[in-house]
Amino acid sequence: YLAEHNLEFSYMVVTTSKHKRVRAKLTTGQKATRREKFGNLTNAIATARDAFQEEARAIAQDHGRSLKWTRRQLHTSRTFLNRRNRGVGERMRLPAFIKAHQAELSSEYYRLTIGQKEALRRSVMNLRQSRVKIVRANPKALQKDVNATFNIMQNEWTAIQARTGLEGMYLAV
Repeated sequence: YLAEHNLEFSYMVVTTSKHKRVRAKLTTGQKATRREKFGNLTNAIATARDAFQEEARAIAQDHGRSLKWTRRQLHTSRTFLNRRNRGVGERMRLPAFIKAHQAELSSEYYRLTIGQKEALRRSVMNLRQSRVKIVRANPKALQKDVNATFNIMQNEWTAIQARTGLEGMYLAV
């Protein structure tokens, strides 16, 4: 990409006592390119906002609604559509699918024999039990928890040393 657009980019890592990375300064041409790119982005966003405001005004005027109500409806419906359109292909949430196909599902379930119903229930239970629950690690929260625990341990150990006069240490692996 850099070669295609005749751009130069140099990256230099300078370490200090705090191990802070220092980037090389941009050239005048690079600064001008970035300024121009940022200006174009700002103008495009402003144009899109203006178009949105104009469209909202037109809808509000055509349908006799307030501008505030129309903006809220446009924003809400866009958020709703974005939530629904996530993922690939045609997907529905399970409650919506059940509600849409309730009659078909019920009639199919009632046609099953007692053994088939039990097998279906067992397979659903096995699926629920075999599901792996995802635990997301939050490093900052974990670090705060560890620090708080070590502070408590330090206070307890200091109290033990003061009471008994013993010297010692603890290790965490």
